[in-house]
Amino acid sequence: MKIGLIGLSLALLFGLTVSPFAQSLQEVTRHLQGDWQDTSTGFVLSITDNDYMLLDAADTVIDAGKFALSGDAVTVFSYSDGSQTRMRYGFQNGFLLIQDASGVSSYRKVAGPKKFKSCPPGKNFLLC
Repeated sequence: MKIGLIGLSLALLFGLTVSPFAQSLQEVTRHLQGDWQDTSTGFVLSITDNDYMLLDAADTVIDAGKFALSGDAVTVFSYSDGSQTRMRYGFQNGFLLIQDASGVSSYRKVAGPKKFKSCPPGKNFLLC
């Protein structure tokens, strides 16, 4: 059963999603602006320009950094640990789907952007 769910998740991400290639990267970046809530954990991914913050359910910053889009991939540069990670992404029925090493996460758009008001883009989130 678990293998079927993983296969379905991958099929949804790579087969049925709207390809970012169909839109310009500027349009995709503009669409990403705001807050996206993970449908399973409740964590919020807050995006302003090419900056991001990941907050837990208590609004504690878990990670922050910059990202760069390239086709159907996103490269994330983390301020917290200095890492650089490349992931696949796509959209389906208004949801943002991101595949990383741990699997596929689904995010729904929520009101925003609001999380960056306490920490302006470009400023190290550890200093906010």
